[in-house]
Amino acid sequence: MTQFRQELQAAGTRGDRQELESLLKRPGELGLMDTEVASEIELIQATLDLFDLEQQVEQTKQFPLIPGHEKIVGPDVCHFSAPAFVDKRGPDETGQLFLTNDRVVFLGSTLTAFSWRKVAVVRREGLDLVIQRNDRQTPLRFRMNSLSEALRGHYLAANLAGQPPVASP
Repeated sequence: MTQFRQELQAAGTRGDRQELESLLKRPGELGLMDTEVASEIELIQATLDLFDLEQQVEQTKQFPLIPGHEKIVGPDVCHFSAPAFVDKRGPDETGQLFLTNDRVVFLGSTLTAFSWRKVAVVRREGLDLVIQRNDRQTPLRFRMNSLSEALRGHYLAANLAGQPPVASP
């Protein structure tokens, strides 16, 4: 187990896609059970999903287009959609997070939407996409269902807000 985690850490700091892909096979080679390395495998797969998104954006020079949400996002172009849980003052909400070319939109029991121009900071903390508005003291925390959604959502949100995505734990 220690050897696998060391290999994963080394591969992650280098950001080498082929090395990460080969690490998906290592638990079996080392005699490790899937349950022993579930979080590590999720991290590898999520990182590979992020690499795919970055490569797609680099090749096409545009963010992915997610059709079918026009009733919610209106004339905006939707680039990301995922189920999310919002930790709010008062009752917490489960709903759908949309990142568009112009706004952050969350549809739960109520609709929350604000422009990227109002975003001061975007960061990721584990599964949480944290968006700090410049007109609010408390940031909004969108809890994603998977690490892959959190990584991809953070990458897109940071870019849409005009900030370089910063790595976080």
